[in-house]
Amino acid sequence: MAAATVGMVTPFRLNSSAQFRDLALSQGPFVYPTAAYWKQAFDVLELSAQLGDTEKVIADTGRTAPARSLLQDTGACFAQEISRRDQHNLDQDVKLFFHLRQCADGR
Repeated sequence: MAAATVGMVTPFRLNSSAQFRDLALSQGPFVYPTAAYWKQAFDVLELSAQLGDTEKVIADTGRTAPARSLLQDTGACFAQEISRRDQHNLDQDVKLFFHLRQCADGR
């Protein structure tokens, strides 16, 4: 899986991968049933209530789609463009999409 390799990525805009970790952890998620937990829960509810239909669909798609499907969809778009550019035949397309899928699945 691609996610297993994230820890090996060298950050290029941060001093270290832990640069903001303490800040992020200090802001939640908070432990139930503390006052901080309830404040955070109501803040999320308030933000959710303000979402329009477009934002709700975007959020729901991100929640329900596996993380790797985005990679696969994006890769498929690149592969289609490469196929058009290079005027691939069916055999070449099959090989290209097969290898792309193997990469997306982390094989």
